[in-house]
Amino acid sequence: MAKCNFEEFRKQGDEFFSKADWLNAISTYKSVLPNVEEGKVASQETLDALRENISRAELYATIDMGNKAFINGAWDEAIKEYNKAGSILTANQETIKLADSQVTRKKIDRIILQTTLIRDRQAAKIQQDDKKDLTAARNIYRQIVANINHSGFAAEDEFLETKKTSIATIQVLDEKIYQAEKEQYLKDNFRSLFVTNYPSAISENLNNPAITYAKEVDGRMIFKMQCTETGRGRPLTLVMFYAYDKIGNRWEFFSEKQ
Repeated sequence: MAKCNFEEFRKQGDEFFSKADWLNAISTYKSVLPNVEEGKVASQETLDALRENISRAELYATIDMGNKAFINGAWDEAIKEYNKAGSILTANQETIKLADSQVTRKKIDRIILQTTLIRDRQAAKIQQDDKKDLTAARNIYRQIVANINHSGFAAEDEFLETKKTSIATIQVLDEKIYQAEKEQYLKDNFRSLFVTNYPSAISENLNNPAITYAKEVDGRMIFKMQCTETGRGRPLTLVMFYAYDKIGNRWEFFSEKQ
């Protein structure tokens, strides 16, 4: 009777398994596993196969949850489930066939990297476009490159291309951050700079600074500086150009005649 009961439940579990109904397969298999282990109603080979099916069902159920999270764009949840699947593989090395385990683990690691890159590229775009935090965006792109370099897939075309575009973006952000730092310097010091070049201007009367990058000439970054002078009747707009010498690491007044 025990043997018939086992066969009936195993058959039911196999049906769930064949239909990819992993959770019901796990529940059905596990319901008879204690009796099989204690009562010896099946051969060791059958028992090993049952345990392997349980491990496989747990693995596939976890991967399935990761896939559903991926489809919904829940990247962190997807990564969590995929990592959990990897842990199931590691914990069941002796139960799941080694060759299958190695191949599946590589697939899991690959999709974890893919999901991580999608998540991080989206995060970098938000930092760059929405929050205007170029430094944060650059740090994320640097992490993307590091993740690819430290993975086992760095030589694959897909990840080589992502690495290439990330490095190019980092270089662009480096330039933008460098330029923003110079613009901020001019904005922070616009009063003293205008007073130096407009001796009649009064520092306290200068407001509304506007700094615009114009061009680069002979290794010098040229910025257009503008502010409003009040206090002497009609407001006046003061304009001048200032240059940063990248080689000499110094600021200087710039004239189109130079």
